[in-house]
Amino acid sequence: MRRFLVPPPLAAGETALPPDEARHLVSVLRGAVGDAVEVTDGRGAEAEAVVASVSRAAAAVRVHRVRAVPEPRPLELWCALPRAGAADDVVRVATEVGATAIRPLLCARGVWRPDGDDAKRRARFEKAAANALKQCRGAWMPAFPPPVAVEDLRFEDGDFAWFGAPRPDAPPPTAHADALRAAGARPARVGRHVLRVETAAIALLALAGACRD
Repeated sequence: MRRFLVPPPLAAGETALPPDEARHLVSVLRGAVGDAVEVTDGRGAEAEAVVASVSRAAAAVRVHRVRAVPEPRPLELWCALPRAGAADDVVRVATEVGATAIRPLLCARGVWRPDGDDAKRRARFEKAAANALKQCRGAWMPAFPPPVAVEDLRFEDGDFAWFGAPRPDAPPPTAHADALRAAGARPARVGRHVLRVETAAIALLALAGACRD
């Protein structure tokens, strides 16, 4: 059953799909009145629904009884994101794995720099996350806190924080590892191979999620 994202709060009754969702239903899926679908507001509410109306660029669904999905325990990815498409992939897969927040890290060798494109990046990330949420049938969109420098990281007492570490015989990275340790994070490795950042981030996130659960 196809799943669509609607603005919160989700309530029973008829509701219009956002323009992008309506276009996807009408133009891509060839949806018709009476088709069964699912909807979520990305804030923990989901429901079964039926398509109530369609036109060239608009669609509405009739929502049945709304179910509340419990808010997941925190599972945050703070990552020195790679460039463009690879960063979108990190956001997409992190959402599928169950990240509750995705936050860019600013570091000496990272490609991310604060600039006037932050709003565009956030919009792109939110779109990638929304598509992933629908694909994996989730009900909670991840948050996107503003970027933070590694040197400014602070963890609360009781937080369980890991950071990706190189293999033992690799040359020392930068002073960032010391800053992460000082902030309360522990080094962790996933296997013995050197991983690309987009692979390492998801591997560590999935492992942390398994430990959390």
